[in-house]
Amino acid sequence: MNPPPKLAAHQEVDFLPAHFREDTEKRKGQNGRFVVVLLFALLMPVASFFQHRVRHGFERQIALIEPECALAANDAAKLKALEAKLQRVESTAQLVTYLRHPWPRSQMLSALLPAMPKSIVLGSVHIIQVTHGATHAAQPVNNNNLHQEGTAEIAPKLTQVERDLQMLRAQNDPMRVEMLLAGTAADPTQLHEYLSELARNPLFVRSELESLEQVPTAALSAADAPKADTAKPVRFRVRLVVRTGYGQPNGPAVIGGKQVAAQPGGTFTAAIKESP
Repeated sequence: MNPPPKLAAHQEVDFLPAHFREDTEKRKGQNGRFVVVLLFALLMPVASFFQHRVRHGFERQIALIEPECALAANDAAKLKALEAKLQRVESTAQLVTYLRHPWPRSQMLSALLPAMPKSIVLGSVHIIQVTHGATHAAQPVNNNNLHQEGTAEIAPKLTQVERDLQMLRAQNDPMRVEMLLAGTAADPTQLHEYLSELARNPLFVRSELESLEQVPTAALSAADAPKADTAKPVRFRVRLVVRTGYGQPNGPAVIGGKQVAAQPGGTFTAAIKESP
């Protein structure tokens, strides 16, 4: 005997027309839009309330900061004015410092005396200016051309003090000061020791013995005539190169109110052209 057939699973049968299902879907969509609009309408006051609170908080903070901002702006203006004044003072100080160049003639002359032995007699002392790298002959300086060249390169925004300093630099930085000494020495050994002592003076870069010649016996008096066992007197010409002044390259600096030399004393060079 055959078993009875299995029943099919339970299935729902929709007997409603299709337009009823479409109307149901439309009602669900409308309900969703209504809920969204309602939520948006509820959130708008809440958002406005929090925005008002935040704005009120910012306004209170701004009210507290405004006096400090005004003080900071005032301090910034004072700082700017002080920086401008400091720049003017520094420019004036640089000009005053640079005006201490070249060294006073009295200071140069006084540097010759302490180490000079009695056997040396100076006949002449000349202080000249020469360009760096120039020959031993003194070069004439055309101050008018230097003034025109210096002022032509000066920026129009510079102050009068800065223009004066730049003009002085254009005139003096390419130059160096030298001293030309001529005289006689009863003892050549003491002459060399004296020149070595001058070379160690911080005021001079170096000393050069340019010429050295014996003094003819006929040109000496009986009192000055050398004895047989002593050295014969000599004539000499010496060139001393003076160190650059304040504010110039390799010049002295002032640190803590004390003068500090840029370099120690120079060297002694004997570039001698002897005559018989």
